[in-house]
Order: sequence, then structure tokens, then C-alpha cells
Amino acid sequence: MTTTTKLVRQTFTVSRELEYFSEAELTTQTGYGREAWWPGVVAKELIDNSLDACEQAGTPPRIEVDFQGDSLTVADNGPGLQPKMLERILDFGSRTSDKTAYVSPTRGAQGNAFKTVLAIPYVLGGGKAGQVEVECGGIRHTIEVSTNHVLQRPQVDHRQESIVRNGGTLVRVTVDAASSKAAEADPGFLQNLVRDFCLFNPHATFDLLIHGERTAVEATTPDWRKWLPTDPTSAHWYNQERLETLIGCCIAGERDGARVRSVREFVSEFRGLSSTGKQKQVSEKAGLQRACLHDLASNGHFDHKTVAGLLAAMRELSVPVKPEILGVLGKEHFAQRLQAEGETLRYTCKKAIDQRGLPYLIECAFAVTPEGGLRGVHAGMNWSVPLGNPLQSDTFRIDDEHVVAGLTALLANQRINLHYDPVCLAIHLACPRFRYLDRGKGSISLGGDDE
Repeated sequence: MTTTTKLVRQTFTVSRELEYFSEAELTTQTGYGREAWWPGVVAKELIDNSLDACEQAGTPPRIEVDFQGDSLTVADNGPGLQPKMLERILDFGSRTSDKTAYVSPTRGAQGNAFKTVLAIPYVLGGGKAGQVEVECGGIRHTIEVSTNHVLQRPQVDHRQESIVRNGGTLVRVTVDAASSKAAEADPGFLQNLVRDFCLFNPHATFDLLIHGERTAVEATTPDWRKWLPTDPTSAHWYNQERLETLIGCCIAGERDGARVRSVREFVSEFRGLSSTGKQKQVSEKAGLQRACLHDLASNGHFDHKTVAGLLAAMRELSVPVKPEILGVLGKEHFAQRLQAEGETLRYTCKKAIDQRGLPYLIECAFAVTPEGGLRGVHAGMNWSVPLGNPLQSDTFRIDDEHVVAGLTALLANQRINLHYDPVCLAIHLACPRFRYLDRGKGSISLGGDDE
């Protein structure tokens, strides 16, 4: 008689923390392929973070970018990254962001940007430990990230030492030049990226150093005002699902030790509802006069009808945000950045509120530019710079019978050749909520809804 051995399968629990440490997952997380990571994705994410930090502190941004082939350093004059926040970022099992649950016009909100910056050197280096240095608050944090493939977890070596630097934050990312081919990285790409950040941030001054060659670009309008990350969001920007997401994050915070808040306190954080009178009116209309925020959920489920009533009351008693409050860049700023004067520049600004109740701005500047000036299409979204053209998935109507696919095709229809003509088209879009077509927020759809 033949006996067979029966396999009794063991059930394994595998950590998802290593998802950042594969090329496929990093492509998904960043929205761009390997060829765009160095220095493109790393520079973009670090510059976004620096601009946000300065704005939250009410400081006109001064950003220094130093690229040496196998190392990239971005420093700012912001308030400095807090050590506790850095510790939370180093936890690859969670995402850390003060924007994720809020609806507002921000440069990023997913909470994964710095984690991708930490993982990129490791993947580019073919599995060699990558190194990132962070200087802030008088401390230099040296972080080496690798993986423990047996335990299927990231392995983080975090060392600290005291330094003289106290102001702002400096981040230096170093990649293995041999295995990542960092020496072949195009420094011109980084130069164009910084120029685009200047194009969509009138209040920012940039100092770019590439292989010892310095270029400084002063702010055109240091006191320029835009919607800040610290500005209260509007109830008109939320649907019921998004408001429940925000409330859920607040309740989860209470369970982790945060202060218990009343519904009135929660309401006071929204634009136009900060007065005690408005708070009282909203809570009375919603039937939540004495309720705490956690009373809106029970056994892990929201009382959808009550949340809907709360949102309706908040909308009724507050005024929608005017589009221009988001932050108009303006014709004069584009004229300076594009070095265009008089008839060589065409500028238009469309301001409206869409069917979702969201205000938006679309600014377009078309100019004949001088030798050495910006050429081609330059697009920005909420004062950040995607690494590609974000409008290539949209169709544009030419007349009653014809449509074309993508912005490049639209320009070609107008007999504009971006490769040969000395022209530049700058487009900036500002909106509290875009319909993004990828997780890296590099492509959007101008039509439809994001829900």
C-alpha cells in the first residue's frame, strides 16, 4: 500500500511594510517610473514639503536646492521638522499627514511622500542601505533604511547627534552612484523643475546649486497670499462621506489619547463657523446641542442621517468661498517669469464654482519667450509641479463637430509646435479637490467627479 504525506498548510501573516521597497510599489506610490525618481520625484516631494512648512509658519519661503549627482539637499527657512513627527514618519506601517482627511487646496495629502523618499535610495541601489540625513532643531538625524527579508520588514537605523543648525529643515538624500547610475542623471531636469516651482509660487525664493554652479531666483511677490494649510476648510467642500472620514479620524485620535471634542468645537474649525453664535445655531439645527463628536458613531458605524443633518446645517450657516481667495498668481507675475511684455503675452483667468460646490481657478499665460526662456507647456496644480503633463487624458472641443485628445493635440490643431516655436504655455489650476487619475497626483481629469 502506498502512503502519501498530506501537507498541512501553515497560515502566515506577512507585513505590508515592505511594499515601499519594491520598484512596482514605488511606481504606484509615486505615480512615476524608476527613471523619474532621481532626482525628479525626490526633489519634488522635498520642495513641496519645504514650501508647506514655510507657509504654515507664515514665512516667505526661501528654498535651497543642492544637487551633486549622487546627493540631493533641500533646505528651507521654515519652523523645522519636529522629532516626534520624524519618528512617526519612520513607521512604515502607517501614514502620517495633517492633510489626509481634510478637503482643501494643498500640494499633497496622502502621507506617503517622505516614506517614498526614504525608500527610493534603497531600491535604486539594488538593495544597498540608503542614507537620508535630516537636520532640524539642533539635531542631525542620520537614517539608513534597508530591509529584513526574513521578517519581511524595513530595517531602520536612526542615529542622532547635536549640531549648530537650529532654524529650518535640511534634508540630504544620498544614492549609490554605481548601482543607481546617479552620475547619468540630467541636472537640466532639476533646473527646469525649480523654474516651474518659481513659476507657480510668486512668494518663494530659490537658490539652486548644481555641481557648483549657482542660480538664484528671487520671489516676484514676497507678500503674495494664497490659501494656506492652516486656513480653516469650508463645509461646502465636503460631501457626507468625506465629512465622516474627517470625523472618524478625530474619533480615532481620541482613542489614541487626543482630547475629547464636542460637536460645537469641531464645527468651530470650519470657515465662517468660528463664532459661538454660529456654533450654537449649527448644533441646534442638527439636534446635537450637547453632543460630543464620538456620539456620531456607535459600534464602528456612523449615524448617517445625523451626519447628513450636521453637514446641511454647516453649509446653510456658512458662505461659500470665493474662487479668488484660493490665490491668483496674476498677469504681472507670469510676465516677469516668462520675460514677456506687451503683445508677446496673453493671459486669462477663469474663476468659478463647480457643480460640487468647489471653487476653482484656471490661469493661462501664453507668451513668445526669449532665447533661454521657458518653452513648451508648463502646468501646475495647487502650487505644485507634476513631473509630466497632467492634462493629456482630457479631450478638448475645437468646434461643434471636432474634439482632440490631450493638450498637445489641441495646440497642434492651432498650428503651435512646442518643439520648434519660441513659445510657452503656462497653466495653473487651483481647487480644493481634483479628480486625480493616479496615486502620485501627476494626472487629473477636468471632467466628471472624484467621488
